[in-house]
Amino acid sequence: MPDQQNGDIDMTVFYRNEALKNVFKSINHGYASDQHLNLVIKQYKELDSKEHFSVELKNKFGLPLWDIAIALKNGNGLRTIFIPFEKKYKDKELLLIAYFETENDIKFRLVDNKQSHNSLPKTSNKEGSTFTKETLNWLFKTGRKNHAEYYLTTQKNQSPNPVKSNSTIIEWECWYSYGWGDNGDFWITNTQCRYAVRVVQTFLAIEVNNDMDRGGGGGGGSYSQPIKVYVDPSIANNPSVNCVYENLLSDTSMFGLKSLIEAFEGETGYNLDFSLKDIPTDGKTHPLGNGSFEIWINRERALDEDFSRIWLASSFLHEAFHAQLRQKAFAVFGNIEINNWPKNIDDMTLRELSSYVENRSKSLNLWNGIMHEYMANHINILQSGITSFVKNKYPSVYSSISNPNVFRDLALMGLEETTIFAAIYNSTNDLNYQYNIAQLAMPNSKNCPK
Repeated sequence: MPDQQNGDIDMTVFYRNEALKNVFKSINHGYASDQHLNLVIKQYKELDSKEHFSVELKNKFGLPLWDIAIALKNGNGLRTIFIPFEKKYKDKELLLIAYFETENDIKFRLVDNKQSHNSLPKTSNKEGSTFTKETLNWLFKTGRKNHAEYYLTTQKNQSPNPVKSNSTIIEWECWYSYGWGDNGDFWITNTQCRYAVRVVQTFLAIEVNNDMDRGGGGGGGSYSQPIKVYVDPSIANNPSVNCVYENLLSDTSMFGLKSLIEAFEGETGYNLDFSLKDIPTDGKTHPLGNGSFEIWINRERALDEDFSRIWLASSFLHEAFHAQLRQKAFAVFGNIEINNWPKNIDDMTLRELSSYVENRSKSLNLWNGIMHEYMANHINILQSGITSFVKNKYPSVYSSISNPNVFRDLALMGLEETTIFAAIYNSTNDLNYQYNIAQLAMPNSKNCPK
């Protein structure tokens, strides 16, 4: 079919394939309905009329294959639609992702299979309901298979009903997911089927970015702007502080400061600026707008030679999480609601924000799903980051600690008003809690790690 141009819009991008449509209308398990697809196409067209990206996409990846789109549940109880494209470009495959924020409001994102997506967990929960890297890889695989075996056959035959609706080509499968419980028990489940997976908005709800492989040459060509991290001279020019920051970043494991920072990647161009400030708390996250944050660390404590460098490392980790939790709140609750919160989100400490996010999630019936899991996962990241830092930089301290809950409890500082803390301790005055965190403030943890 020849291109039919309408200004900068290539109208062929929005055509449905009737042969596929007639078959997929009868498929109920996981394929996008006409109602959803028509609304997605309508809003995609409106976005393209402003951003003018469809022609470039078509030239590189071919047409979006609307009629083999897959629908998953999302955190709003609605649907997220995954639309594959016809071909690869520079060995990349592409998915157009349409997240239904409400019944009539859709957020779009373009994702290629070469992006790392470090904000996604590798494996799922026992219920198999978490959107993971494994889920995303499966979506690419299924789109590729259905395109090769089904769409191309339809195009070749040009028949109104080329394949029966019970064809094995319409792939429906589960995969095994695994993990470890809090007590160290290993579990495995095969319940992760695509329809049951809940897509979390923080991964998806951003606008289409049109910066595709432009300038700079080589090296991946992500569809989102990379995060930029800056270190203020107040840190860089103080060796006893800068060495903590540098050692945290040098940790090559999947946990800790680097992991918390990289969780912003895949979002739209975040900038983080670490600096020392005269503030009453250990740390504070100060948003500047346009995706930029200043992460402030208490100057007096950081420059105090008697202040534990392990606790200082914990402050860096907690405030990086604070910035991320703020973005999570906007993704889950939206600007309108947050603007009506009793306290300005930008004035909240980590303790206040974590408490309010939990309570608000419970009132909206979100806590038992995505939000509790999000908080639990990130407390584990904080704990693992602190553990790794101490093990690698303070081996004598690490070897003297026989109770791993010491690292967990330091990770919980600032999160004492959450259900997760309350499940362990009745209050912050609990002697076991106070004893555990004090072990990481010992004299031999006050010198800068080498």
